[in-house]
This record gives sequence, structure tokens and C-alpha cells, in this order.
Amino acid sequence: MRIGIITLIDVNNYGGALQATAVQDYLCKLGHDAVLLHVRYNKRRNPVLKFFERPGKSVVELIKERKFAAFRERHFHTGGLQTYGLEEFLAAAPDFDAYVCGSDQIWNPGNCADPLRRRLFFLNFGEAGAKRVSYAASWGAKTLDDGVRQSVADCLGRLDAISVREKSGVEIVEELGGQALWVPDPVLLHDADYWEDMADEAVEKATGDTLFKCEYRWTPCVPFADVQNLLCGKFGWDVVVPFSNKPLREFALTRCLSPQAWLDNMRSASFVLTNSYHALLFSIIFKRQFLSIPLIGKYAGMNERIFSVTERLGLEDRLLTEFQPDKIIELVEKPIDWERVDRALADWCHEADAFLSAALEPTEKTSNTQHRSVEPET
Repeated sequence: MRIGIITLIDVNNYGGALQATAVQDYLCKLGHDAVLLHVRYNKRRNPVLKFFERPGKSVVELIKERKFAAFRERHFHTGGLQTYGLEEFLAAAPDFDAYVCGSDQIWNPGNCADPLRRRLFFLNFGEAGAKRVSYAASWGAKTLDDGVRQSVADCLGRLDAISVREKSGVEIVEELGGQALWVPDPVLLHDADYWEDMADEAVEKATGDTLFKCEYRWTPCVPFADVQNLLCGKFGWDVVVPFSNKPLREFALTRCLSPQAWLDNMRSASFVLTNSYHALLFSIIFKRQFLSIPLIGKYAGMNERIFSVTERLGLEDRLLTEFQPDKIIELVEKPIDWERVDRALADWCHEADAFLSAALEPTEKTSNTQHRSVEPET
């Protein structure tokens, strides 16, 4: 089956890039001809203006952009199709037997609220008889804004099969009159060997005993610096920061890694400290000891993704919500029962595989069924 994938392809984000290639390659592993559809859905800010606002960060981002471009060139398969503007794509999308949206936060509040991006990320375009399936789509929040509920419900009604990444996402779909399966992020569908091969491509190789710190700009409920100082003082680890939003403050630590080098440093780390969802997932894949710090404030709704996966795999104790030095050291030294985690993950991946196999089972195309309407929203 020829499948066109809509996901967050146009981002220089480690988790975003790796999940995109993961869903693409897994669908190909199932025997499909799957490609990533490159649609520019965000307006780009003037790079000169960005540079004058934050020159240090802009230089680091330029280096990072080049490394991500090389990764996309090597690992993203677009079937020779062009890069589309959003309105251009919605008006004349290429034909496929099926369209798949996901994974990552494709159904975030901003995309749900914008009529054009909503059409894109809920697959309201293209050949009317094609199958439309969501895989591990994330809302990026625990609840849905009242102002978009009816529009989103209409969009969900056009999908042939729905799966979501978080447990709370199932509840949102059910509240809107649909049914959804809770499935793992696509990076978890591949075994460690798949990611080891990708990590082996790294030019910048990992070194020594390291604390791999993946901290995004959101406000953590426990300060990263306090935990970092505690652990490095106790265990003597060097700190590796793959990319920092504070490049001047953390210049000596920041590596500005390629996605392959990010994987290489992850698999070699003595310990992972993070508020990154995908850093948590790759800690699991590479069996690295880790602590994940939930968020507070404006972005606390994004905790659903870490709460969800840790609940499913029995890793709730790896969430750090208080700075208690003795308890933290005890937890760091406590081995994770990886055999138990592997069993739970294998069962979960089996459910995902069954979902995709059933959802993408070839059937005779129909073009007049109401739930597959691709008429623009009014």
C-alpha cells in the first residue's frame, strides 16, 4: 500500500526527527511504500531579526539546522515529491492509498485552533477513497479547548482508525464521540539495534562517564542545576548538553549534536537527566538509568506524555518531583528492572502492530462515504 505520512517533519528537534523516521521505516517494515510528506505549515520568522534578538542562540541554531538537514537528507524518504506550502498542499495533495498522521504533538492546541493546520493534521485532504489513520497522535495537553471541540469532533469522524500516544488522549477522543487505542510512540516500535545502527553514523563520538542532560526551556518542578550539581559531585560525571537554549551560559557544555550523535551520547551516558519526552524513551531503549523532571506552570499539560509512558511501563518512580538529596542518590543507585520493562513494552508494541495491520488492511476504495469527506471546513 502506498502511504503518505503527515507529521512534524519541519522541525530541528531530536525527538521530532527521530519519531518521523521511525514511523516511516516501521510502515516500510510492514511491507508498505511509505513516504514523508513535507508541508511547510509554520510561517518562518526573519532570520536577520532573530539574529539581532538573540545572536548567540541564532548561531547555535544555524549549526544545528545544518546537522538536521544532513540527517533528513539521509533518513527521510519523500518519494521525490516537492516541499509544499500549506494551502498549495490542501488544494492539490498527491494521491495515496492511505494517509497516516502521527506521531508527536500534531494535535496540539495551536494546530487544533487553526483551520488550515487542522485540515492538514487530521488528514482532511486528498483522494476521498483513501484510508485515513492516526498513529500515536498527541494532543500536547490533558484537555481540549471548548472553542474547537465541535470542529475537532468533525475531523475525527473522517478518520478510519484512531490511535493516540497518551492515555488521556483516549479520553479526549471518547468525549468527542470517537474510539481510540493507546499506543506507544513510534521510536519504541524499533529495537535497540535499529537505533544503534543510526548512532554508529555519528561523526562526533561520545566520551567518558557522562551525565547526559536534556533540558528544554520549560519550567521544571525541580531545578536542573541542583540535581546536576548533586549527581556530578557524588559520581564525578562530566556533563553533556546536546543543545541549550542558554548557549552563552552553557557554552562550555553545549555540543550542538546531530541526531546521530545525540543517540550515540545517549547510549553511552552513565546517567540521563531530562524533561525531554524522547530522551526518556531513548533511556528506555538503551537501558540507561534516568530521572525525568515534570513541568510546572504554562506547559504542565505536556506532562501527560511522561506520566502516560511511565505508568504503562511501571517507571513512575523515575519521575522527580522534589529535591531530596538522599532520596535522589538512593534512586539513582537503584537498578531498573529492565526485564520487566521489556515485557511490558513488548506487549504494548504487539497491540500497536495489530492496530496498524488492521487499520491498513487493503480494501476496495469507496468515494461516497460521509466519514471520508474531504470537503474544506466552513
